[in-house]
This record gives sequence, structure tokens and C-alpha cells, in this order.
Amino acid sequence: MQMVLGLTAVHNQEGIASKFYQRKFLLEHDLLFDEEIVISEDTLFILKALNKAKSIYISDVEFYVILDEHSLSRFNEKVLKSELEYEEKIDATQVKPILARIKINGICTLVRRYYGAKIIRNELSVREASKSLSSTIDEYNYEPFINLKNGAKSLPKRYRLLHIFLRHKFYYLMFQFNIFVDKLKNISWE
Repeated sequence: MQMVLGLTAVHNQEGIASKFYQRKFLLEHDLLFDEEIVISEDTLFILKALNKAKSIYISDVEFYVILDEHSLSRFNEKVLKSELEYEEKIDATQVKPILARIKINGICTLVRRYYGAKIIRNELSVREASKSLSSTIDEYNYEPFINLKNGAKSLPKRYRLLHIFLRHKFYYLMFQFNIFVDKLKNISWE
């Protein structure tokens, strides 16, 4: 499981597209995507499959190429609810050793794909987003995970920087940085 989440020296593409499953295995264990979750649904599916698998085979053969354009750069109003639901279901899969990484990734995802997107779309001000984020952190107990100094080591560079802003509670500055990076990358969150 740790390799799937990018927590080991051996790197494996984390998304669903990098795995092959036997149909019989999926049917036997009733493994389906949760249609209510619009973010990290692939990771949840993979973790459930790994929990059921008796064996896995890892290959370094490249079978496909991922295009830059995908759903991660489009805004979806369900991101906040889905991220919180995803984390609740992760708790149910009993993968506690990697919960810190999941929580930090989750709050950074909310900063980038929910609050940041709402700011860029002029649906929230930076001040309103900062206040709402602070409430989400308190309500869903993110604080202990945010305060872990090494909890973000395996995350992408942007998320590691967001984690530093979060640890110091520099929400306003963090959103300004996030907006700047999105603008550099021409992400409009349509």
C-alpha cells in the first residue's frame, strides 16, 4: 500500500490507469468505484483492491502515456464533500500507518482544488477562503497531521510548500501563492 501512495523509494504511478485487474477478481470482491466520491476515488479503489489481493505483480514496462489534460484541472463543487468522505472511508480500510500522508494530501487538495478554485472563479475572497479553511481544519481534526514536520515528504513540491504555509497558519499568503502558481500554469478552474 505504501508504494501505491508514493511512500517508498520504488516509485509506481499512483493512479488507476497504471494497474490491470482480472474481472473475476473485481466481481468476486464486489470492487467498484464509489460514484459519490469525485476526488481520490481511484486511490480508494486501489487500496480496497490491495486489501483483497492475495498477490500482485509489479512491472517496469510502460504500457501507456498520461496526457497533461485531465479532470484534475477542472472545478467540481463536490470536491470538499468528496475529500472528507474519502478520508472517512480510508479510516474504514484500516490503513492507519499512511493516514498522515492521506490527511496532509487531502487538506492540500482542498486548498488547491476547492478553495483555490473558488477564489479564482470569484466565488470566495481570499479572506473568506482562509476563514472557511480554518473551520474545516478544526472541524475535521486536520491540525495534528498538519503539525507533523515530515508528513509531506512524499508529496509533490507544491503540496510540500502548502504544508509549510498550513503549519504556520499563513492561509492568506498560501492562497496568494497557490493562485500565482495556477495562473503560471494557465489553470482557470472552469
